[in-house]
Order: sequence, then structure tokens, then C-alpha cells
Amino acid sequence: ATPPVAHAGNDRNVDIDTTFEFDGTDSSDNVAIVSYSWEFTYGGRNVTFNGSVAEFTFTQAGKYGITLTVVDAAGLTDTDEMTITVEHDQGTSQLTTELLFVFLASGIVLFGILILYLSKRYRDEKGPT
Repeated sequence: ATPPVAHAGNDRNVDIDTTFEFDGTDSSDNVAIVSYSWEFTYGGRNVTFNGSVAEFTFTQAGKYGITLTVVDAAGLTDTDEMTITVEHDQGTSQLTTELLFVFLASGIVLFGILILYLSKRYRDEKGPT
């Protein structure tokens, strides 16, 4: 009997709050694979999905080791591992930083204008010295 060959896919980087699709359909066997099981630890708990394709939304940044186990009709098994690295969306973070900078710079300019206006008004009310 020939054991199956599990293929979990390549390591991937994904943005936080992204639904990731696990795809084990590249796994193979000389007869048929009858079972696919995906396992990993997330938030301190074990997560298991069954099926050649599964989806999961990662809401926590980190590195996650994913194990795919396949079983063929003869009961033989194989496993393959992949790593999912979940990161904060860099595009959103960059935009947020730029907007914050513009907001702060605008506030400083407006504060300076206010100080100039008030000091001129004070001098005008006080009159010539």
C-alpha cells in the first residue's frame, strides 16, 4: 500500500482580520484521500477543521503553525505543515500615521495663528505705550 502525500500549501503572510482559505486539494494518493484534518493553536485553544478546504478569520497577529493530516482509503496517513504569519495591515497603519501627522501639524499652525491674533488684539485694546 502506498501512503498519501499531504500538501498544506506554502507559508503565507496575511493581514489581520483576513479570512484565509486553507487548501489541501494538492494532496494526493494512488487511490483516494478520505479525510483531511487541519489543526493549529489559536488564542490558547486548539482549532480543528475537517475537509480539503477550510476557512478561518485571523483576528490576532502572530505566527501560527498549521498541520494538515490526510488519511487514505487504506487508513494510511501523512502530514504537512505550513506557517501563517498574521500582521497588522501596513497600508492602514501608514495611512493612519500620515493622517495623524497632518492633523497635529494643522493643529499647531492653527494654535500659532490664534496666539498671534490674540496678542495683536491685546496690543490693540491696550493702545499705544
